[in-house]
Amino acid sequence: MGLRKNYRDLTASEKTRFVEALHHVKFWGVVQRFADEHGSHFDHGIHRSSHFLPWHREFLFRFELELKKKHPEVTIPYWNSSIDQSPADPLWSSTFIGQFDSGWSLRRVLGSTVVSLPSPSTVEANQARATYDTFWRELESRIHDSPHTWVGGVMATTLSPGDPVFYMHHCWIDQLWARWQLSHPNVPFGTGLNDPLMGWPDRTPAHVLDHYALGYTYDTPLASFRSANYPARYLRHRNFLGELTEVSSEGDRRDATFRVVPGLADPGAVSLAATNFSNHYLRHQGFRLKLQPFSGDDLFKADATFRRVAGLSDSTKTSFQSVNHPTHYLRHRGFSLYLDTGSDSLFRSDATFQRTNSLW
Repeated sequence: MGLRKNYRDLTASEKTRFVEALHHVKFWGVVQRFADEHGSHFDHGIHRSSHFLPWHREFLFRFELELKKKHPEVTIPYWNSSIDQSPADPLWSSTFIGQFDSGWSLRRVLGSTVVSLPSPSTVEANQARATYDTFWRELESRIHDSPHTWVGGVMATTLSPGDPVFYMHHCWIDQLWARWQLSHPNVPFGTGLNDPLMGWPDRTPAHVLDHYALGYTYDTPLASFRSANYPARYLRHRNFLGELTEVSSEGDRRDATFRVVPGLADPGAVSLAATNFSNHYLRHQGFRLKLQPFSGDDLFKADATFRRVAGLSDSTKTSFQSVNHPTHYLRHRGFSLYLDTGSDSLFRSDATFQRTNSLW
């Protein structure tokens, strides 16, 4: 399973392989072929339609396969333009994506226009849309469009796949769709589910709805959390309450595995989503930790959002600070999980956890 991740998290060798693969596909004419294909279909339903997201998912998938001919382990990294909004960001370094501007005659302007890049609040509001139709329309118009203009040059034309940052931008757009799909698992696609994708008569949106089936995932990681002072016990939910227990069965391991996602109330913080109950999150209610389905209201979002800080008893570990009760931390007491405040050594130990690989 390939892992697509934020370009900032690439290792030096991963960056090198990605750049080498881009030079390879440019040399063999693949970049121009993909740019021409995008340009020829630009006004034929791949934008401003329900096929916008599935068409580009298939397009990126095919381009990634071309990159893999040079380095089989390569995946496309993404550029989160709601966070990285400066021409001085490492994305544009002359040793990374910046090198292609003059080398490929891309004529980038990088923010010289008056257009603004999308904000984190716009992204999170879009994630809350209840139907696919409202989601994709807003994602395309309010989040997808402006980075094309902000980069400028080739990226602002119908031949935008001629700029390698196109793929990193659309990788982020695809990641946002994947996130939305995970939190809206039973929402239908809408019109055109089984209609052919433009240019590929044997492919439909139904073929690409499941990105896992295409062989890749994103870096919204799964994790488990072990108690610092009871290392045989893990943070988990049981009967929809937060507890600290030992784990032995498969059910225990699933209950102790969470998807660490951008915070529902603050994308710079985190929320812990259950992996075995769709759209359920750990939140505090009456200062007790509970697993509840996402309601969409602001109180739920705040109750389910925590800042990861250095462990209160061990700075190499993690503590979870409440965003709406910032003097309170997630801690275990009597092996039940609470939101609590304190300063003594027992409190600090009870409120400190070691992140581990997911148990499930």
